[in-house]
Amino acid sequence: MKRMDERLERINVQLPVALKAAVASHAHALGESVSEFLRRAAQARVDVIEKRRKEERMREAYQGLAAENRSLARQYEAVDLEERE
Repeated sequence: MKRMDERLERINVQLPVALKAAVASHAHALGESVSEFLRRAAQARVDVIEKRRKEERMREAYQGLAAENRSLARQYEAVDLEERE
């Protein structure tokens, strides 16, 4: 996960006691430090958010293209009808 060129910065995080215990337990079971466990969890959440935002931008772009295509189709509808006759 951590690239060699990434610098780490220490932060303080407050967690409910039960969540802190669960994090420590799961980290231990996975053979990770609590810090590594939390880094991975934070990265996973950031990845989900960024994926959703990218998908939303793509959806908006496709909708824009669809609207443009419908507009073009209406503009050339008469030409298409003439060719069929």
